[in-house]
Amino acid sequence: MRNQPPIVLVDLDNATADFTGHLNAGLARLYPDIAPHDGKQFAIWGDDADRNAAIRDVVTEADFFATMPVYGGARDALIAMLRAGIDVQICTSPMTSNVLSASAKIAWVRRFLGRRFVERTTITARKELVVGNLLVDDRVYPAFVREPLWQQVYFTQPYNANVPGPHFDRWEDWEGIIVPLLEGASDA
Repeated sequence: MRNQPPIVLVDLDNATADFTGHLNAGLARLYPDIAPHDGKQFAIWGDDADRNAAIRDVVTEADFFATMPVYGGARDALIAMLRAGIDVQICTSPMTSNVLSASAKIAWVRRFLGRRFVERTTITARKELVVGNLLVDDRVYPAFVREPLWQQVYFTQPYNANVPGPHFDRWEDWEGIIVPLLEGASDA
């Protein structure tokens, strides 16, 4: 990738958009007796069938993914990366229990990030196959079938706070983490 801008892949759910907060708002609206997801683990599903059914009802609403709140500073950070010459690409996974999740995520990107980011969006369950230098994501990946070309940067959540590797907690802090990692990669 010589003479090409570095590629930073950016996840949506719980990295750019507040999935957990949106899930909890939906639970409070539809099922006020169901406790909110505490966010201490990545998985939203558990052993309680009634709770799982309530969660499924919320996350399968047609506009669930399209209406997730954007994290403060995320849009400005992604635009600043583009202006700094970084090729920013959205890289998100579909939720198989919501058949509309892919189109709703595209609608989210259009609404919060603008049309230019729609063309920069990849929706895949196999992020390790997407080419990039860095992936900003909250998810802790246990193993991949194929080793990814990118290095993961964790958008800090309670379930990944103790995982080794670079982290940032707020989008306003992106430059202090992303730029040195990209500079280190270009020196290699």
